[in-house]
Amino acid sequence: MDADTRTARLLEARRLSAAKKRRDTLKVIDAIVTRGGRITFAGVAREAAVSGWFVRNQPDIRTAIECAIRDQQVAGFPDKRTLGFSTAGLRSDILLAREEIRELRRERDHLRVRLRQRLGAELDHAPRSELVERITELERRTQELAAEHTEAATLASRFEAELAAAASDLAAARAANRRLMREANAPRASG
Repeated sequence: MDADTRTARLLEARRLSAAKKRRDTLKVIDAIVTRGGRITFAGVAREAAVSGWFVRNQPDIRTAIECAIRDQQVAGFPDKRTLGFSTAGLRSDILLAREEIRELRRERDHLRVRLRQRLGAELDHAPRSELVERITELERRTQELAAEHTEAATLASRFEAELAAAASDLAAARAANRRLMREANAPRASG
């Protein structure tokens, strides 16, 4: 067998090996996405048992990884690197606070109706001094409920401000991450 034949066979074997690696790596990407795992270049390379250079320099694999990462970011895949809070968690807290405010308002309105009914019935039968004392107690309770309402509204406002700040921080962190990734992936100028 001459050198040209050996070289041709070696090149063909290498081409087939690279094609198999690409297929296997694309299957690994699909498997990670299917099971709900985080897609990263290093994670795909590790799981597919290929080099980091391979996953970054094969156009079809690089595109598949970048698309999967983008899809996870759009879907709001939780990022362990962010601070200890999430936008979804803050939204949930705000929704809970708003629901609590609604419940307090319903309770307040219900109590007002009951108060009117009881006061009407008691006015017919109670002495004046007892009525004044009861009215004073009811006014005190009304002030307590108003204070609770104000506190709940303040809490909701604070959660809304925290949510806006968290969203801003998250957007800034993502922008910085994209910039760092571009800088890290930029070709180095040989000196």
